[in-house]
Amino acid sequence: MSAKKHLHIYRRVDIGKKEFNKQTRRWERLNSHIVYKCVLDGCSHYQIPELLVGRTAQCSRCGGEFVVTQRMVGSDKRVNLYCDDCKKDKKTKATEEFLSELGLVE
Repeated sequence: MSAKKHLHIYRRVDIGKKEFNKQTRRWERLNSHIVYKCVLDGCSHYQIPELLVGRTAQCSRCGGEFVVTQRMVGSDKRVNLYCDDCKKDKKTKATEEFLSELGLVE
């Protein structure tokens, strides 16, 4: 039985080893191993960041298609991968809409 063909929606996960520290009574990470996992139901796809660059993925915010770049994968702050159009903050989008209404920007 073949798997369904679909675009993946990626989320960064750390699958490194953990160990329980008896003194602090907390789990501590021994080593870090970052991978990207598809969050769609029924999909068990994992990919290391180096092989993810250049692949087509689905945006986790708007649902559109985009190509993953090294900048997207290299960012420690970005947990879900999303397209550059969704990257713009609300103020930037509001400013662009206002300028386009005035006819100053197309």
